[in-house]
Amino acid sequence: MSHFWPTAHTVTTYYRVEVDSDKVKLDEQHRDYRWINKMEDDLHPYLAEMIKNTGILR
Repeated sequence: MSHFWPTAHTVTTYYRVEVDSDKVKLDEQHRDYRWINKMEDDLHPYLAEMIKNTGILR
């Protein structure tokens, strides 16, 4: 998703996945990530808005 904000242009990629185990490992291209299954108060406001717009999480 790409979005133009008043102070920035962001390109964010996020995925909805279902896994059988919590032992998922990402490669060196991913230095900052975390798993969520609900909206959390400490998400960056831009990311929270984009996730809300998809309807993936409530």
